[in-house]
Amino acid sequence: HARATAVGIEVLKSGNTIVITIRDNGVGFDAGAATPGNGLKSLRRRVDAVQGSLTVASEPGKGSVMTVSFDSRKGVMDKR
Repeated sequence: HARATAVGIEVLKSGNTIVITIRDNGVGFDAGAATPGNGLKSLRRRVDAVQGSLTVASEPGKGSVMTVSFDSRKGVMDKR
């Protein structure tokens, strides 16, 4: 949907905090007016499951930045 030609992913760990930032140069959207579709709803649900935080910054024509942070001791992702 974003029509991005470049995506950057950064993963940082400081102590027990993990921060994941995803940036793209896509078409962007009005983050204040957007109603979450399945993608954002699913992401928020997963972040909530590990008691983390999610920020979404985007503007039409300027791409998007999503940042997830959580305490690595609070939750467990899929252990398969």
